[in-house]
Amino acid sequence: AQSALDAGGTAADALLAGFFAVAGAESGALLAPAVAIAAGGGAGARAFDGRAAQPGRDGVRPRGLLPGDDVPPPALAAVPRALAMLLLLHAERGRASLRDLVKPGVAAAGEAGAPARAALLARVGACGAAALRADAFVDAALAVAGVTGGGALTRIDLTDPRPEEAPADERPGARGRAISAPAAWRAGAT
Repeated sequence: AQSALDAGGTAADALLAGFFAVAGAESGALLAPAVAIAAGGGAGARAFDGRAAQPGRDGVRPRGLLPGDDVPPPALAAVPRALAMLLLLHAERGRASLRDLVKPGVAAAGEAGAPARAALLARVGACGAAALRADAFVDAALAVAGVTGGGALTRIDLTDPRPEEAPADERPGARGRAISAPAAWRAGAT
């Protein structure tokens, strides 16, 4: 994160560099929920929402368990939205190239012995949020947490933003502006 600032980057660039470094080193970080608040002189304050969403959009969801049944681990998976949120933050407040910001994460994944994670992070640097909508990622996620794997994740959960999400300032009585992660996909921010 400090190297991003030293190179003339913004606070948003530093946040992304730090996030990607942790995502490279730790297996669960890239798909974990995240929220950011950014403010600055003349730019106003914005909240960026990358909390995970409930899976199962346009799919059949399980309706419960029998007493004594354990919840299968794949059923605990949610729809990851942090990456799209961070990319929108970068598009609005960043200065450094995304490719440069993911480099520490790619290196950390290599050091952690996680070549697939390193490759995914490199794809994020090259093509942004599209990396998580690519068939290779979607198919792997569905194999682990989709219906066949015992979860509720659907293809549309991963490939299509939720249209019901809108900036908070479009709602009556809103004071700030919140931007949901799928807005990055609608805007094509990468």
